[in-house]
Amino acid sequence: MKQFKMYYQHLLLFVILSLFLIFSLSDVTRFTEASRYFSMPLFFVFLIIFFISIMFKSKTNNVIIQINDWVMFISVSLSFILLIFSFIIIPSNVNQQSMMPTLNDGDRIIISHFMYIPKRGDIVVVEVNKNDYPLIPSSTFNDEEIIYFVKRLVGLPGDRVSFEIEDGQRILYINDVKVTSVSGHSYVVTEQQQLFLETQLDNGSLIHYFVLGDNSQASLDSIEFGHVLEEDIMGKVIFRLWPFGGIYE
Repeated sequence: MKQFKMYYQHLLLFVILSLFLIFSLSDVTRFTEASRYFSMPLFFVFLIIFFISIMFKSKTNNVIIQINDWVMFISVSLSFILLIFSFIIIPSNVNQQSMMPTLNDGDRIIISHFMYIPKRGDIVVVEVNKNDYPLIPSSTFNDEEIIYFVKRLVGLPGDRVSFEIEDGQRILYINDVKVTSVSGHSYVVTEQQQLFLETQLDNGSLIHYFVLGDNSQASLDSIEFGHVLEEDIMGKVIFRLWPFGGIYE
């Protein structure tokens, strides 16, 4: 029974490490570069443990067998967690107020990023840098080269973007439908912002993706810095951990 348990644990660890290697060599997540920084060293640690454990599995000393069993149990558990966080979901936090009232500053969230395909209405995580998004104020980066925004995806490539004057204000429309926040507010665009956004359109249609904050009154989003590239959309928010509750489909 103990021998079967040991083989079972070795098989599980082998499968997990194999999946980890396959996912690392595949384009299953846009967080690959970030995850490799901390996950690859751990991968090699578990790989070494795997081979050492195989060497010791034939030992008859009960103490060695018991230690080996516990080491394998812990390795299987931690490697599985590593696989999930590296390629499937990842916890993060919100450091902005642009998604209020849906998400607030300080909320803890779960991001799904395995083979993610952007869909309209998703709450997405966008990776931005100074070179690709020069209109984002330098102070926003806080001396960092790359930061992450949490926004709602409202426009897809090919969508028509237009502007209508209502009560003296320019209102954003996508596919001839007024864009409104979850609170029911319209998105107001200045004349300068309209002229800038029109330079990013192809015959009035989006070339890339358009993201907005749910807080239409105070949000740094595509109205300010323009469309976002697909490769910069890292994944979608699917759950709020803290305060607990809130599933986002």
